[in-house]
Amino acid sequence: MSVLQLRCLPAALAALACVLALAIPADAQPKPGGRAGGPASGGTAGGGQSAVALLAKVTPELMADILTKAGYPSQVQGSGQQKFVSAQFFPGPPGKVMFSRCDDGGCSLIGFVYDFGPISTIGADWVNAWNDQKPVSAVLQDDGSLQMVTWTHLFGPVTGTHLAAVARRFVDVVNSSTDFQPGN
Repeated sequence: MSVLQLRCLPAALAALACVLALAIPADAQPKPGGRAGGPASGGTAGGGQSAVALLAKVTPELMADILTKAGYPSQVQGSGQQKFVSAQFFPGPPGKVMFSRCDDGGCSLIGFVYDFGPISTIGADWVNAWNDQKPVSAVLQDDGSLQMVTWTHLFGPVTGTHLAAVARRFVDVVNSSTDFQPGN
């Protein structure tokens, strides 16, 4: 990679992040009749936040509220810097929302995590193929447990509706892993 390409890389990554942020429609919904996951009845698909409520950072408490209103029952667990949100994205074990780059005003880096548990039929080839072909999320194996992680950066103010849409996109990506075959 040339020096010019290296110098342009941060600007290109920032531009890509802006394009991706705008590409997630605020009213996106999981496909009707699709797999488990998606807004439960009674929640608002937009996360219940007003379009004028712009968030440069988010606290675990606010994220739990946004997810619950979007149909993913959630609660804050842990304390201090170890707080995370336990969210019911799917039937069965809950997913987690982790936080980084935090200060007194909240956090600007949010990670959606789902732990599938041990899956003996998935090995390093599958994990490497997923990570190569699906850059929107990462799959990790930790002590035999398969985990999927998607991070979102709050580069600028966003709405609760946007964060709810990111959660729906995460659910869609996790659901798509069921049919994934390396090489396809």
